[in-house]
Amino acid sequence: ELARLAREIAAHDAAYYQADAPVVSDADYDALRRRNSAIEALFPDLVRADSPSGRVGAAPSAGFGKIAHAVPMLSLNNAFGEEDVFEFVQRVRKFLKVPDEESVFFTAEPKIDGLSISLRYEGGLLASAATRGDGRVGEDVTANIRTVKDIPHELAGNGWPDPVEVFAEIDAWWKRNASEGVCSILSAYSLGKAQRVLMGVDRGIGPIYVHGAVANMNEALAHAGLQLPEVKQVTPDTPKEELKKALVITPGSAIGTPWTRRMRPFSTAMVSGWMQLRGWRRRGNLDRGFVLSDHADWDDLLQAVKDTGAERIIATHGYTDHFSRFLRECGYDATSESTEFAGESEEGSSGTSTRSGDPPGRPEQTPQA
Repeated sequence: ELARLAREIAAHDAAYYQADAPVVSDADYDALRRRNSAIEALFPDLVRADSPSGRVGAAPSAGFGKIAHAVPMLSLNNAFGEEDVFEFVQRVRKFLKVPDEESVFFTAEPKIDGLSISLRYEGGLLASAATRGDGRVGEDVTANIRTVKDIPHELAGNGWPDPVEVFAEIDAWWKRNASEGVCSILSAYSLGKAQRVLMGVDRGIGPIYVHGAVANMNEALAHAGLQLPEVKQVTPDTPKEELKKALVITPGSAIGTPWTRRMRPFSTAMVSGWMQLRGWRRRGNLDRGFVLSDHADWDDLLQAVKDTGAERIIATHGYTDHFSRFLRECGYDATSESTEFAGESEEGSSGTSTRSGDPPGRPEQTPQA
C-alpha cells in the first residue's frame, strides 16, 4: 500500500508542479497524503526511502534553470479538524515555552492557492527568484518575476542587511560544530568582510574569537565610530575548552598554520564571493564555503571615492596602478600600495599588515580603495 501511495502521490506532484495540469482535487490529494501518514505512524519500520512525507513539492522542471536554496524551503501543514488545530497550538506553546494559563494569539486569513517564491535581495536590489521545487532546489524564475508589477526590483530605504540566507548557513554550520565540540574557523578579509560576519551571525550560539589582524582592524574601526559586537582575541592563554564551541574569524593565510592547528578539533570555512566558483573550496582544502562578496565594480569604487570626500586615496589589492593613475588624472592625490599579511606567530603575537583572505593563485580583481 505504501509503495502504491508513493507512486500515485509522486505522479500527482509531477502533474501539479511540473505540468501545471492537476488531475485530482486538493481534497482527494490531501486524503492520499493523510492515508500515507497514518500507515507510516502505525508501522514506522515500513517507511520508504521515497516516502511522500519526506519531501515537499517536486523536482524542478527541466525547462528552467536551477537555484539551490541556501535554507530548505518547506511547506505548510494542513489542519482538517479541531484536534489538528489543538495539536498545533500545543506545539507552539512548547516551542515558545508559553504556560497553559497564558493566551496564544493568532492571525488568520484566507489561503489563496498559488505559487510559492523565494525572493533574494542583495544590497536592496532583486538578485534572484526561485520556486520551491523539491525544497532543496527550485526553478530559476527571476526573469518571470521581474515582469510582476507588485514585486519591487529595488527595496525602499537604505542600510539593508546582508543576505540573510548566507548567515543562516553560517549559523547552522557553527551550531552543528558547537554541538559536537568542534571549533569553527571562518576565513574572511580582516577589513570589511570580518566585520560583516560579526554583525550578521547569531552571537547567541557561542563565543566569538578573532585573529590578531581582525582585532587590530576592529580597534581602528571602533576609534572611527563603528559600533561592533564585543569579541575576544585568540591568545596562547585562551582556554581550549572554550574554543570547542567558538566561532573563530581569521584571515585565510592563517589557516593551516600552527596558529590554527592548536585549535583541534576544528572545521574550516571561507566566506567570499570566490566560493561561488567551482573548485575554490577544494583548492583551499576547506570544509565549507559561503558565498558573500564585498567587491565593487569600477563605477562603484569611483562613486565611493567621491562620496567619502577623501583628499588622498591609497589603492590596494588588484589593479591598483590602473586605478590610482585614473584617479590622478581626475585630480586626486592617489597612490598604490602593496600590503602583505604577516599572520600570527605560534606565541600569538599579531602581525602588522593585511592581506586578502582568499586562496592563493586567484585572478587579479578590481582594486579596493
